[in-house]
Amino acid sequence: MKSIIALLKKDLYNLSSYKTSTIIILILVPIFCISISDIQFIIPALTMMLGMIAISTFSYDDMSKANKYINAMPCTKKEVVRGKYILAIMGILLGGIIGTIVTIVVGNIINIVNPNSDVVLNYQEIIINALTWMVGLFIIQNIQIPLLYKYGSEKSRIVMVMLMILTGGLIIFISPLISAIYNMANIQIPENLYTTIIGIGLTVLVIVMYVISFKMSYKIYKNKEV
Repeated sequence: MKSIIALLKKDLYNLSSYKTSTIIILILVPIFCISISDIQFIIPALTMMLGMIAISTFSYDDMSKANKYINAMPCTKKEVVRGKYILAIMGILLGGIIGTIVTIVVGNIINIVNPNSDVVLNYQEIIINALTWMVGLFIIQNIQIPLLYKYGSEKSRIVMVMLMILTGGLIIFISPLISAIYNMANIQIPENLYTTIIGIGLTVLVIVMYVISFKMSYKIYKNKEV
């Protein structure tokens, strides 16, 4: 555990260079949303920003040849990979939490400044929106990290863009197909039950994907020469 904490500290130290730009974005995004009286942009912007910043540590490691230094430390390769996953998950969780809080605060400010605004603070919808973006980024992350270990930070970007386009295309194709099947079968599912089923299904999917993704990343990194 001490080794993982040391690795996390190393990555957080590298990420300190993003401190100024992160603070600026955390200020500008709410100001922009207040100016247009719209809060929908906040959660995706902040969740993606903090989630992707955590992934950028791979670029630092590649540029500085840090893996030679890391392998000289008293830690196993499995701990190195585990540390990357912990940091990446923390980034998305932090982004989702901050995004939710900022959305609620900005929404209240908009309604105070402009009582006639169209902003309606539905806390349940805000939380569901945050969870949806977090789950989406978790899924992308599970694909991205093994690619980063396999091809490095530069080559994997091209592959990731192709995968994201493919994933988006599948979602656009599959969603109407599922709706059509439900309509043809005349299946009636209560909204609460439907939400619960989707929530449980996505949670299981993310956990299974993380297990598979971690095993793949560890296998790649274990056999990788540094």
